[in-house]
Amino acid sequence: MLTNPLAHLSGGNVELDRRRNRRILDEAELRMIMASAASSKVVFHGLTGYDRELLYLVACVTGFRAGELAVLCPKDFNLDCNTPEVALSATFAKNKKAAVQPLPLDVADTLRPYLLGKASDVPVWGGTWYECGADMLRIDLDAAGIPYVVQGPDGPIFTDFHALRHSFVFLCDKAGLSLKTAMSLARHSDPKLTMKVYGRPRPSDLSNAIERLPSLTRDPVPKGTPIELAATGTDGAVEKRLPFSCLPDETIGDPEGQSGMKSTPRIGGEAVLEEIDQKQLATRKDGQGLDGTSASCRARTYDPLIKRRA
Repeated sequence: MLTNPLAHLSGGNVELDRRRNRRILDEAELRMIMASAASSKVVFHGLTGYDRELLYLVACVTGFRAGELAVLCPKDFNLDCNTPEVALSATFAKNKKAAVQPLPLDVADTLRPYLLGKASDVPVWGGTWYECGADMLRIDLDAAGIPYVVQGPDGPIFTDFHALRHSFVFLCDKAGLSLKTAMSLARHSDPKLTMKVYGRPRPSDLSNAIERLPSLTRDPVPKGTPIELAATGTDGAVEKRLPFSCLPDETIGDPEGQSGMKSTPRIGGEAVLEEIDQKQLATRKDGQGLDGTSASCRARTYDPLIKRRA
């Protein structure tokens, strides 16, 4: 063709048309799901509760997809070496590349008696459950009291079987693994996919991270510490002032020394005054001293103990 009939079209924004957002589960929620499966009497497509417990466990520590887990056989697990691992054939991998995924030692110890006596070339979790993995997981979600769908800022967020893969990448990030390592374990070719799709932090993680930032306020005050003092005007209003312990480290008193009161630095949050003009202490609210003389430096109520610029 001499011209491109689609040249006038532009690509859409996938962020505005997310078809299915997955929820990330933390380690506590994952343990709850596996505990519910272990005690479940429901058999789903031939998988007992004990089968599902170990299936969820392997999914959470390998990041394997449902279709990849359904073809694993006992011969694919090498649990008796120093570094236990599970191998996935390129035939069944989504990216058509063979993968050898390491397993934690405690997971290997848990799988060893489970795989004992099973036929080496028969899938451990065979059957058609992977076609409706969300329905299977929902049985154990309901038993654990974990919602299957929650509302997010961009629509519903689902906890289907593929959410276990999202949780795997989240756990890698929480463990402090580098982006390169997490990308290799997730078998991604693009680090953007690892961090943007699978490594999205939860709101609670962002909140906890913000709380660890250093404070930039002037001597942060715990809640409930502001002191209410009567205003110096005649309208009876009340103003809030902070105690001296919350004020910045600076001297209290007249910076020019005109009040007869020597400026003294704060020590331990208290204002230490070495010398106070007795005439100013005797000043009345009308600006007149008790001896009939006018108060210096102020036309209205004057408190020498709080003599500072606004």
